Amino acid sequence: MNYELTGQNNGLKIEASNYTWIEVKLDSVLVANVKLSTSCSNAIEIGDLSPKTYVITSDGTIGTITPFNRDFKKFKITKTSESPSEKNINLFGLFRKDIFNSRGELITKEYYKNYDGTTYSDLVVKDSYIYTVNPANDLATYRDETIEWYLEDATIGETKDIKKYYNLTKSINEGIRRRENLLDQAKAYGLANIAGTHASGVPNSYYWFSTMTSAVRNYLDGTLKQDLIDFIDAETETYVTQTIKDTMTDILDYWTV
Repeated sequence: MNYELTGQNNGLKIEASNYTWIEVKLDSVLVANVKLSTSCSNAIEIGDLSPKTYVITSDGTIGTITPFNRDFKKFKITKTSESPSEKNINLFGLFRKDIFNSRGELITKEYYKNYDGTTYSDLVVKDSYIYTVNPANDLATYRDETIEWYLEDATIGETKDIKKYYNLTKSINEGIRRRENLLDQAKAYGLANIAGTHASGVPNSYYWFSTMTSAVRNYLDGTLKQDLIDFIDAETETYVTQTIKDTMTDILDYWTV
């Protein structure tokens, strides 16, 4: 018996009047093999068959065969209904957008299907983080992570929660990365807004950054964070305007946020 399926997300609903083995073949290749029985109250549904012509065979009498459009949940990342929770996101060629908070913490990774150099579109996976930090020493104790995989209809199809605990070494490294993120933001602002070329031949911004090496090291280590703030505030070069100093110190001064 030939049966043609049209449209998307099609399947076959088969009802049998006796105990029957059903084979569904496409171009002589078996795509489904199920046993039907009268103990099945409704029917057997063979799902997610592509819209093509199939050959139905059986070893007994088939009651009725009807097509149905089943609303299978398909994930954007895999284009199947299979759970993507064990898949490596980095293998799918998606565009990642990182979002940081005012403390320098990476709080969201958003993975998009499209990016034109300016705009991201078609969100596929969202990975969110919440950090718990000991205020007495500014060290992270644990991190709650939530991963959300989106379906083709742009709704969330699956969510996974993960808790990560930090030992002392990992807490120290997390703090350094967090302050590096803020330092990168401050430097990017400085590069974009400090004009002119120094007598040494390098841009004024590059020269100025080279003079703060010791203060930067103390800031990243977290031992004397205020040193870098004070260094910037005390700058007298005319190319470092008050607006530039205020903006950069606001970015770097995360502990008073």
